[in-house]
Amino acid sequence: MCYRTSNTIAYAKSQDAAPEILALLHSVTVDYLVLLDVHWLIPTISRLTGAENVRLRIASYIHICGRRNPKLNECILNSIEQIRDKLIKGIPELEVPSISPLILNDLIFVDQPNVHIEAKKLIIHGLENYWPLNLKPDVEKQQIDATIMYPQLNIKADYDVNTKILVPIVDQGKITADINNVTAKILLRYKLIEKDGKRYMYFFSMTTKLNFKDIAIDIQPGNNTDSTLTKAFNNFFGNNKNDIITIILPSVEKSISENILKISNNMVKHFHYDEILPDRE
Repeated sequence: MCYRTSNTIAYAKSQDAAPEILALLHSVTVDYLVLLDVHWLIPTISRLTGAENVRLRIASYIHICGRRNPKLNECILNSIEQIRDKLIKGIPELEVPSISPLILNDLIFVDQPNVHIEAKKLIIHGLENYWPLNLKPDVEKQQIDATIMYPQLNIKADYDVNTKILVPIVDQGKITADINNVTAKILLRYKLIEKDGKRYMYFFSMTTKLNFKDIAIDIQPGNNTDSTLTKAFNNFFGNNKNDIITIILPSVEKSISENILKISNNMVKHFHYDEILPDRE
């Protein structure tokens, strides 16, 4: 338990606080809040209670950038770099996953009457080494434009293939992909919603565009797969790499956007707009 929380509990005891309040205080720790991948900054929450209400307080070690700051881009980038380690660990209390690794849900790449290709439990390593190339928060248009570079990403997943072209092919196995110099262009849009006399941010749209020059794919078919079929799979992926990337990339981009939207809204709902981005330089 942190020192600050211990002091709060001691004070509550001295004031003969109710048992349920003391129990709540024992469960409280300091949480670090950061907006993932879009490189936005959110205040830290210290959950201190004096009765039934929870009070939010901005931690002193988080540098908040005013929305009239002439160097707003630079301010946010510097703040994000200072809390990179918090991004890596994740924040379970706020449903913010670790980015080392990041795990995505099942993705269906192709779902046609004669072809079904699906990846299950994608595990992505290397996101913690992100390098922001560009960041443009626009408070007038209510959007965030960002370009992020990842030197190297490693992706592992289980795949499920079921085709009925020429001859039926049903197979399950593992796939590994190594990608170098990945660039992600992100556009995140939000609007302000009023609640209880306060304005809150709500992210309603996000687009992600990934770009990279090359990818190395290794296919490991299931144990019951015929060796001839295994060779055919690897030859197919090797000879049709660009076409395959064109097919699967939109599903990956969509999944990334959906995950970041969910994480972003889970976080900003705890703070009103003027706490996240105060009207000052």
